[in-house]
Amino acid sequence: MKKSFFGNISFFYQKPLYILAVIIFIQILSIFYYSTKKKDLCGDEFVSLRIHIGFKVRDVFRCYEPITSYEFEKSLKVSKDGRFNYSRVYRNSKLDTGVPPLYYLVLYTAQSIYSLFSTSFSMYPGFILNTLFFVLASYILYFLSCFILEPDLALLPNLLWGFSAGAINSVLCLRMYILATAFYLLLLYCIFTIVRNKNAVLKDYLFLSLTIYFGVLTHYHFVVWASLVLIFFLQVYLSYQFKWLSSSRLSQF
Repeated sequence: MKKSFFGNISFFYQKPLYILAVIIFIQILSIFYYSTKKKDLCGDEFVSLRIHIGFKVRDVFRCYEPITSYEFEKSLKVSKDGRFNYSRVYRNSKLDTGVPPLYYLVLYTAQSIYSLFSTSFSMYPGFILNTLFFVLASYILYFLSCFILEPDLALLPNLLWGFSAGAINSVLCLRMYILATAFYLLLLYCIFTIVRNKNAVLKDYLFLSLTIYFGVLTHYHFVVWASLVLIFFLQVYLSYQFKWLSSSRLSQF
């Protein structure tokens, strides 16, 4: 029985994790291959990449209007004066009412770091960032699978998901979807850890709270997911508690 979310260090030394690392490496190669085929950006990606521009706040959302090639290229690059200006990114992100600022801030950091070494625009800072989130989501998925499946089958979800079109597209799309996926899976893992461990400690609940907090900062739809999952597990917990109380009372007669 696991003692705590943070008390599973020996879990990282199990042999399947080496196999998982090989699987993830091959999946990253697959993602890199498809990244070389991507030539265009969708409208939502324009918002992600142009969230830093500062000449007019409303110009961030001109992505659906015709603009010149010079304006287009200039709006996608982080200028020397625009590096690490998080207050402007946060201010502009308020216009995108459906998306919180966390992913915008992280992507903008990657763009700013890239601009220190190159003055040209590239999608690869975003690809690399999303690949890191993909690796994080893959490990969480494996840990979660260990709760549900037999040890011999725990790697199967990683094989099915990591090579799927959905996983690859979520990495190549410069939006917050792969980061949100990681938080969705992490929420489930936290809950399974607490449910299976009758002696859950304060750190477990604190980590659960932080997961929900940063999940909401990634996408507001996370509130719906977290609410449904928590309500379901609360119902299951109360159901077992009610059965236990009922059996205890019956045993008294």
